[in-house]
Amino acid sequence: MSDKDSGSKSKQGAGRMVRDVVLVAVILGGGFYWYLHRTENSKAANKVAAEAKLLLLKDNPADYAAAEAKLKEVIEKYDSSHGYSLAALAETDAILWGENHVAAKQADAKAKTAAAMKANPGIAEQYSAEALVQTFDGKASQAETFLTKDVLEKGGGGARIYAALGQAQRAQGKLDDARRAFKAAFDADWRNPRFAQLIGESYLEEGDALNALAYFQKGLTANSEHFGSQLGSARARLMRGEQIKEATEAIERAVAATDLTPALKARALTAQAELRLFEQKVDQAIASATKAAEVDPSFAWAFAAKARAEARKNPGAAAASFDKAIEADRYVAAFYFDAAEALIASGDAAKATSYLEKFPLKKDDRYFLKYGAVFAAAGQLDKAIAKFDEAIKANETNADAYLAKGSALVAQKKLDEAQKVLEIAVRAREFNPPVYVQLANIRFEKKEWEEGMQQYATALTQWRNSKAPREQLTGAIQEVKQLLLKNGQKKYADVWESEATQLVR
Repeated sequence: MSDKDSGSKSKQGAGRMVRDVVLVAVILGGGFYWYLHRTENSKAANKVAAEAKLLLLKDNPADYAAAEAKLKEVIEKYDSSHGYSLAALAETDAILWGENHVAAKQADAKAKTAAAMKANPGIAEQYSAEALVQTFDGKASQAETFLTKDVLEKGGGGARIYAALGQAQRAQGKLDDARRAFKAAFDADWRNPRFAQLIGESYLEEGDALNALAYFQKGLTANSEHFGSQLGSARARLMRGEQIKEATEAIERAVAATDLTPALKARALTAQAELRLFEQKVDQAIASATKAAEVDPSFAWAFAAKARAEARKNPGAAAASFDKAIEADRYVAAFYFDAAEALIASGDAAKATSYLEKFPLKKDDRYFLKYGAVFAAAGQLDKAIAKFDEAIKANETNADAYLAKGSALVAQKKLDEAQKVLEIAVRAREFNPPVYVQLANIRFEKKEWEEGMQQYATALTQWRNSKAPREQLTGAIQEVKQLLLKNGQKKYADVWESEATQLVR
């Protein structure tokens, strides 16, 4: 081989090497930019998804809408397979459909949940969405089994899982289990007011306004602007007859809001109906409740509020509305109790007791207490006392059961026996103004005026401390004064009026 040929081949080899280096550089460069682009997209996706997650914690309609927009941005702009965003979108639509009664979200909830399950990121939002869709689609037992067998028993958990489990159990009438699950959700993540609201609603359904208010307030601690907790607190306060100004302001604010879901709008209008009934504005109460039912026909409380108002005017119409409430949600104990109470007040004892006879839930102390109250209102005091005894047997710490029994005994003029029972009521719950009123009545029956006035003063002080309306306090003062005057005790009447008026200032 000549030197010329050798040099030519050497140049060709060098050229090929340069070409190969350039090709590798191009290939590696393209891969680097692809990798860089993917990494940047991943960071951007996670950042936007994190912003959505914070919005979802607020559990308000506007925040859900903003969160949905961000989650869609992640999927459409950065990563179509982003696991969290797929699952969170599915769960959000399930909550809007099932809990907020946005009917248009039903199809989206099902489709997005199917997509999330297919992507299978293995996170709580995915499993929550699946269970919620099953529950709201009438498959609550299947949802409970799914969460128990496929999630919890395999080491899964978290607030969203427990909340979904509670919803599945609630739909089956397993109310105690449901509340335990809701409390587990709240304990796992108190920052989301949705979980506190679920617990509060469970207490409202039993007529337990005190515990309901406590949890709605916890919801407001998490988010002071949370509509669900604001309305829940307002309704609980109306039930207790206290802090009416605060309740009124919250209700008016919610009714005026323009971005509420159907369930929240119906809640606001139902609360307005309950407020109007508290104010003795029966026709306005019926109008607000009727509008609530039109906004959301599946919101059972709207029919119950209408029924309670109608009972003041038309007991027949009230029974029909209570039936609609129970048809919409048969697992709300308060509907049966309120129906019985309203109808016995209208004089229909048979219809009143029929609601308690068909009560589908656990017959506990509260049930027997309500049943006894129906008999007491009908003047059947022996039957009433028998039911109150059943309530006490079921729960020996139920102060209201002792109060009810003591009041019935007072009505029977069995004063010494009544006093012993009422003293137990005080030990069971010291803050109990009606107990002190009954103890005062006993003292007055025995002509022990000073002791009776002292008991009335205790009741008055407790009402004042609970921020009862001024009208209630002055009304109570006048009632006691008139009672003393009726018994020829003008001197004591004057002393009482003067000192009691000073007491409530």
